[in-house]
Amino acid sequence: MYWIKFFFSRLLITSLFFLTNCIDKTSIRIDLISNREKSNMLALSNDKKRIIIVSQNGNVRIWDLSSGKMIKKTKLDIECLLNFEVSPDNTKMLTKSCYSVVKLWDINNGNCLKTFKSFSTHWIRSDYKFSPNGSKILLGSIDRGTYLWNINTGKFGQGFSPQKGIGIGFSQNDLKLLTLGYDTLNVWNVKQNKYEMYFQLYNTNINSVIFSPDSKKILTGGNKSDPVVKLWNLKTRKLLKSFEGFDERIFALSFSEDGSKVLAGSGFIDNEVKVWDIQTEKNLLTLRGHEWDITFATYLNKKIIITGDYTATVKLWDAQNGQLICNLYFDFESENAWAITTPDGRYDANKSGLRYLFYLRGNKRITPPQNDPNFVKGLFQEIMKNYSASARVPTRDLVK
Repeated sequence: MYWIKFFFSRLLITSLFFLTNCIDKTSIRIDLISNREKSNMLALSNDKKRIIIVSQNGNVRIWDLSSGKMIKKTKLDIECLLNFEVSPDNTKMLTKSCYSVVKLWDINNGNCLKTFKSFSTHWIRSDYKFSPNGSKILLGSIDRGTYLWNINTGKFGQGFSPQKGIGIGFSQNDLKLLTLGYDTLNVWNVKQNKYEMYFQLYNTNINSVIFSPDSKKILTGGNKSDPVVKLWNLKTRKLLKSFEGFDERIFALSFSEDGSKVLAGSGFIDNEVKVWDIQTEKNLLTLRGHEWDITFATYLNKKIIITGDYTATVKLWDAQNGQLICNLYFDFESENAWAITTPDGRYDANKSGLRYLFYLRGNKRITPPQNDPNFVKGLFQEIMKNYSASARVPTRDLVK
């Protein structure tokens, strides 16, 4: 009898040990929105201090990157959001709906300031831009070409192109702008209302384009048929550099602050971000982990690269070695929810966000215990503090 009791007691202890330890506590799981058409969207502010999240029904939230907290909420009267852009001073927003309507909003009070109709409905790429000083809006319309609208006067100004403006942008000094056709780039002088030049791109189908910080060059990102990032001299119209390595179309482009590197993000299958040295054309980093199209990729500071995708997920990376630092999630059914995870299993979330976190025991979801050692309150602030100093945050997924 003693041996029978001993056997079953050891079996019970072993079973409990197994059930306890088969929970994968090294990786907290996230229950995000499964229907992509209902996904929230996000953007990085021009000053790189805030993340702006907008839901399909117009709920706007602003996340402060210095404090790791939501600092503002606004409701806009929007249905079926396609994309949006925030003004340089973070007070206004442009949105485009599925109904080819672009609206200008006051973020502070949620009022609609202006409605523009008859716009193309490109899914990711927007055909409107705020000028760098925020005083004008560049609009690409199907039937009216590309026009400037003055926010202060409330009037349309110059018309720059009889063609449909499918991809447009300002130079940093506000003096030049680009209109993008299927295989041509048109450069305009804003002050003189004068057409300056065009680039005949031939087989180089462009999906994205930006000016360099000094406004003397332009950077283009190709389509699936030519997924190459190219640097052009604006004055001579000559190709200076080509940066290869993608298999899919390129959605996001940026320069490092010192102008020595370029960053680009792809979509569809790859969903990668690559960093190149401009002088040598060498690929320095390849960042993998996003599951959807990259919408922005840039240096947050000298130590951190920040990337975002089409499903309101943000990732922070070590700018030196390409290791993943943390994930920020904003794509939940509860629009106020947010969560942060790190590769070493730590996490943080607000009360709404905690509802969507779980561990796995086999195929069964396990709610995190109340005193879970992996839960770190103020995790994002800790990460930013460590990366503002010389200390390093433990990470483990090398993605170079």
